[in-house]
Amino acid sequence: ELTYIASGPTLLQSMLSGEIQFGELAAPASMNAYVEGGDVVWLTGTVNRPVLLVVARPEIRSMQDLRGRAVGVTRIGTTTHIFMKLALRSAGLDPEHDVQVLQTGGTPETVAALQSGGIYAGVGGPPSHLRALEAGMHVLADLADLGIAWPFGGSITTRRFIAEQPETVRNYLKAYVEGVHLLRTDRERAVQVIAQYTNVAPAIAEQTWELFRDRYTWPPYPDSEAMKTVVEEDL
Repeated sequence: ELTYIASGPTLLQSMLSGEIQFGELAAPASMNAYVEGGDVVWLTGTVNRPVLLVVARPEIRSMQDLRGRAVGVTRIGTTTHIFMKLALRSAGLDPEHDVQVLQTGGTPETVAALQSGGIYAGVGGPPSHLRALEAGMHVLADLADLGIAWPFGGSITTRRFIAEQPETVRNYLKAYVEGVHLLRTDRERAVQVIAQYTNVAPAIAEQTWELFRDRYTWPPYPDSEAMKTVVEEDL
């Protein structure tokens, strides 16, 4: 049963309360939970580089144009927040003083805030940023250009669940790895599934597949370099 949860911290709360058994997310929420005593562990590391972009309103032509304006992240402490700070710093801006950082609550909400003028830029990835582009926004910065390793997509569970249900975890991982293999190698099927589960048009699903195509880690092991980056940057 697939359940959409808008942010990593909220997903972790659901997992630690026993409402869900597996989760797919990006750092740093799971690391923060672990440091605070949460029983959480990474099973897979499917994408270990950011697939994120700073998307801005038409009147914003450079990162410097964001000075004194509001920018959006899903929630404070999430991947979108960390990479917004990194993007601002790389442009010589102070995330604490030069801009106002607003929480939107989720990536669809970030797109909506861009359209309404509530924020002037936000961090997003496919397929949500493609919807923003369709609405007249443009890409201000590709965060992959920062060259930072980061656990951007992977599967987590709890050590307790592994101990109690090892066969379930083993079967989950078998299905997961097969799914990632098909996602990488069967373009037609992958585009169909992306469109189905993200509720986007086929054209956007195709662009999403193209953006991710060369960014999967295979086999999908968690990456120690990417984990180290989280520890140094956020913890």
